[in-house]
Amino acid sequence: MVSDGILRMGATLRQHALRYPQKMAVVFEDKGLTYQQFNGRVNRLAQSLLSLGLGQGDKVATLTFNCPEVLEVYLASAKIGAVAVPLNGELKDEEIRYILDHSDSRVLVLGKEFQEKAPFLMSRLGKVKAYLALGEEPEGEGLLSYERFLAEATEREPEVVLSETLPGMIFYTSGSMGFPKGVVRSHRANVLAYLYGAVEFGLTERDIGLCACPLHRAGSALISLMSLYLGGTVCLLKGFSPARALQAIQQEKVTFSLMTPQMFDALRMLSETGVKEYDVSSLRSLISSMAPLLTRAKEWVLGYFKGVQLYEAYEATELGFCTILKPADQRRKVRCVGQPTLGYEVMLLDEKGREASASEAGELFARGPCLFSEYYNDPKATAANSRGEWFSVGDIMCRDAEGYYYIVERRPDRVCVDESELYPSEIHRVIMSHPKVKEAAIFPVPSGRWGEAFQALVVLKEGETATEGELMAYCQDKLSTFQRPQAIDFIGELPRHHTGKMLKRTFREKYWQEQEGMNPPTSSLSPGP
Repeated sequence: MVSDGILRMGATLRQHALRYPQKMAVVFEDKGLTYQQFNGRVNRLAQSLLSLGLGQGDKVATLTFNCPEVLEVYLASAKIGAVAVPLNGELKDEEIRYILDHSDSRVLVLGKEFQEKAPFLMSRLGKVKAYLALGEEPEGEGLLSYERFLAEATEREPEVVLSETLPGMIFYTSGSMGFPKGVVRSHRANVLAYLYGAVEFGLTERDIGLCACPLHRAGSALISLMSLYLGGTVCLLKGFSPARALQAIQQEKVTFSLMTPQMFDALRMLSETGVKEYDVSSLRSLISSMAPLLTRAKEWVLGYFKGVQLYEAYEATELGFCTILKPADQRRKVRCVGQPTLGYEVMLLDEKGREASASEAGELFARGPCLFSEYYNDPKATAANSRGEWFSVGDIMCRDAEGYYYIVERRPDRVCVDESELYPSEIHRVIMSHPKVKEAAIFPVPSGRWGEAFQALVVLKEGETATEGELMAYCQDKLSTFQRPQAIDFIGELPRHHTGKMLKRTFREKYWQEQEGMNPPTSSLSPGP
């Protein structure tokens, strides 16, 4: 691999294979790949992709649960200038088809559990030229064996001229209007995120990281690729379960992990059963992301993982880890997302575009080398959220006198569930399509399980009756698991302003008070009065 810059995603893998040939790079289901083995497989995949005619800018998509092959795809693509496109397996078939078509993907790597989708996708996609099947010899027509694909190539390092400014990955996020948007992240942005993150979280080549979150999500991918860039070890879970996570920490002597509030809640519930005690003393650092930890959840984490350094990170796919609350501030700063990460500048703008003063709420804009490049094939969306070098995902924050930031409100009613960014528009569309529903309001609320979730309030048509279970079943047929509301309540009439505008804050209040005895945050920039 030849380059005109040093900040490339796969740049250090060859060095680690030479320096630590027998060191474990990836551990998965009691098996492991050394750096020598892992780099060899990455190179075989890179050479095989080149033999298909793939090169700079071509897209290689993955649709599978966590496994070493996902990381192989990410790094093999990076070595030849191709672009990895991770897909969320919980999406409906039509959503998967849309993303593959929109991203111009030419190769799709399918996990065993997703190979049944191949006939549907093959019949509707003309751009995908090869479908690579993981696992045993594939049975479906048109599927190529991933292992056979690798076996036919050499382990020679690919000699491709690359620039660090090239796209390295495209992550698809839920769109505010229901259409997923492709977030393009360059090699340079990702590698600088590794380096700044390593400094902030205190990570080195001696660390063993547990990847408990799905690798199709930006935060999880960045943390895992950071470990490999540094020469550390990644311990992969195929899917999260609290018992598997604790067993892996004990068995592999894990030293750090990125988790979400709902994962911590699942760990707490397991620990309270008293079924088994685990040795988690090797764990040195924990990173919580996607939603602020509720106070009681934070206290449990600090009590169960004794001596652990807990970090909370405000993260968005477009921004990366934008702010961090350090361990020393965890009890001092309640529901706080910390201060700007190394490499970031942050400012808050009020509704008139002026910089907000201390304690005044404003829309958060960030700039720095770790930000994404653009929304793929969507210049209007990129421009709509940009102010020169500054970019915003629409979240409203305030800053205290010490320069610490707090989320006041996500706009437009965005929530983060299991490391996915979701909007209410799709839920609203589905519920309103039910023949008994007259009106509905969908809004974010705190969730003890998820950190954040959507709540639905429904007004039925006159003379109609329905149950929560009935509407939940209706949503189940039309929405992916992580897209559904956590609960549906019924109301006779939705409160409105005299102008006809819905008073969301009025009915949200109840749900905030039930969680932490607090009122919903307010802001002059809030979409509701």
